[in-house]
Amino acid sequence: MQDTPDPTECTGFQFAPFILAFIAAPFLVTALTFWVYLIPFYALMLGGPVYAVVGGPVLVWYLRRYPPDIIPIILLAMIAQLVLIPLLLVAALYSGDWNMLEALPALLSMGALFGLLWSGTFILMYRLLIRAPIP
Repeated sequence: MQDTPDPTECTGFQFAPFILAFIAAPFLVTALTFWVYLIPFYALMLGGPVYAVVGGPVLVWYLRRYPPDIIPIILLAMIAQLVLIPLLLVAALYSGDWNMLEALPALLSMGALFGLLWSGTFILMYRLLIRAPIP
């Protein structure tokens, strides 16, 4: 009798599906939601580099160690965004330009929304590409 694979079991990190899902997820969310006053388009332009620089290494680290589950990935996106707050404060302190923090509440609220959407879309696409069952 053949055992069915446990969906919570780590399937191993797969590079090609990761890259495809990582790049396609923000574009897919933007394509499906661009009609909302073009906010997703600007979120892609402003948040895309942060998603690539911060989100990429965090996702690779997590997926090499743990199974690709939806809730932990979304929580990691929220935690990674919260880690950026002290970095922005240090940058404002170093540069002496405290005006750069005026946009922080708007950027963090939009970052939380799109971080949730992008990371959720990413993990669903990744699970689909590695043929893991979607819970």
